[in-house]
Amino acid sequence: MDKKHDLYRAFTKARRRLRYATEMGDCSVSDLLRAKARRPVINALTCDYFTQEQLGMRQRSMRDRWAELVELSADKTWALGFVEIDRGIRGLGEDLQTPFTSLSRNLVAWREATPPLVRVAADTPDGDQERFVRLQIPLVTRWLLWVAEYRAHYFAQVPRALHLDEISEIAQVMICNGMEPLVMGYEDARKGLKKLRRVSVNL
Repeated sequence: MDKKHDLYRAFTKARRRLRYATEMGDCSVSDLLRAKARRPVINALTCDYFTQEQLGMRQRSMRDRWAELVELSADKTWALGFVEIDRGIRGLGEDLQTPFTSLSRNLVAWREATPPLVRVAADTPDGDQERFVRLQIPLVTRWLLWVAEYRAHYFAQVPRALHLDEISEIAQVMICNGMEPLVMGYEDARKGLKKLRRVSVNL
């Protein structure tokens, strides 16, 4: 269980990185993470190939809850993989329209994964699951910020910067191949994309 202030600090840091990207690109937050920019990341993180082969989720019900949670954590430009929870797991379950016991079991499994797929902070010292106040999906945070920062290069008109469709495709194929977001030179990224296309799957 994460401490409330640790997760809040992570949220603040993520928002700071996004603001810096807007300054670098001389553009708006919407330019960097509009729905069309977020969708490829969401689709890749929730496709059956990734959830089954990379995350090991064999049950359809677990994959469906994961997909719902990813969608919720990226439903707004500033969400960045974080979800505010008003009424603990029961409240989250109501938002996702999923049973409390099933969601609770899934969250435990995802928190205990290596590395954790979900981070949760509670408002009580004993980590009472009825008092969860904030949740993060680190994969969503890392990939949305990666997309935002490379899109900022494009809007800043950096020579040879990746085009917006290239950024989306690179994110998708890297996610599906279980790769973490990397800082890459533009040409290295393009070469890597060509190689990954040969082994990529349809989302």
